[in-house]
Amino acid sequence: MPSPPLVSVIIPSYNYARFLPEAVRSVLRQKADNLDVEIIVVDDGSTDNTQEVAHAMLRDIVYVRQQKSGVSIARNTGIQKARGDYVVFLDADDVLMEDVLATHLNMFATHPHLDMSLCRCFDYHTPGSDGVNCLWPLMRGYWNIHICCSNVAPLHCFMLREKVIRQAGLFNVSLTGCEDYEYWLRCFSTGCRAGLAAEGLVIYRRHQTSTTANRQHMLLHEVSLRSLVANMLTSSRLTDSQEKLAGWLALASGCLSLASQITFSKALALKMQDMFVRAVQEAERLHACSKSSNADLRCIERYYPAQAIKAAGFMAEDLTPDAVEAVKLLVNHHPYLAECSAAELDSQISAMLQHLQVPGIPNVLQRFAASDS
Repeated sequence: MPSPPLVSVIIPSYNYARFLPEAVRSVLRQKADNLDVEIIVVDDGSTDNTQEVAHAMLRDIVYVRQQKSGVSIARNTGIQKARGDYVVFLDADDVLMEDVLATHLNMFATHPHLDMSLCRCFDYHTPGSDGVNCLWPLMRGYWNIHICCSNVAPLHCFMLREKVIRQAGLFNVSLTGCEDYEYWLRCFSTGCRAGLAAEGLVIYRRHQTSTTANRQHMLLHEVSLRSLVANMLTSSRLTDSQEKLAGWLALASGCLSLASQITFSKALALKMQDMFVRAVQEAERLHACSKSSNADLRCIERYYPAQAIKAAGFMAEDLTPDAVEAVKLLVNHHPYLAECSAAELDSQISAMLQHLQVPGIPNVLQRFAASDS
């Protein structure tokens, strides 16, 4: 009888001893007759009692301690230790909900030609952190296009075949933020095909010591990745010829959105406006030869211009003359969007997003909410 597939779950941890046992337990409960797990905990030089907590779980985990080197090197250490047929990354303060690994594997069994699987994510804010608990809006498909605008899902929403890890390589250790976004860009640039495990769910715990709590730090890294997206659209397989128009429009929208959020550096905001102009111009060159019959692609080609037009309205007099001209190019193709009031534009964007994203609530989240009430 063949052995069940082995899933390697890599958990980097720095001073998260208080969270680590729950993360490990959430992986252990995934085990089944047709699914085995390997848990690799990489202690990135913690100064709390992580080592003591990990030693109490040595029967269930592979424990590696290293000098403090950063989360990317910690994940790379885990990758080099992993023996699994599939790989999942889980931060020590996050949690896998029941049967999520099995849901990913079922997706792979149904679609054996796919390389990656994505599931849903629930943002859980602990007391003292800013934000509201919510279900992430995960798109139903075309993640190779949506990722040109922004990251498509948190790190622990993905399961990858082992061969994808070999192709994509290790995490970029020069990045101290958005390193997962850069990794998924690299995966999609090599032609990786992704599928949807819509009933799977992971919990993204938000707290005051989360890396993502430093918004300015994250924005700086997002700016640095926009040139990488442009290079991929120009020279790689991030999108095929029928999807490039949508990819450039997604990039344009992401750049102008970033420009509107960057209030701490005029130079960086202007850099993003320049990138927005370039992306719109590249999209304009493709408009004449792009006549997609796919309803989702057509919706994407309206959704991202609508987002850009909204951001342009918010920025108003802060737009450069070139950016104003680029907005006019978008309006020429979608004049009805420019005629909308702010409320009507928001309604249009909301309707398009509802069409593009995964509908409903995973059953496991409904059960979780019922048990928590």
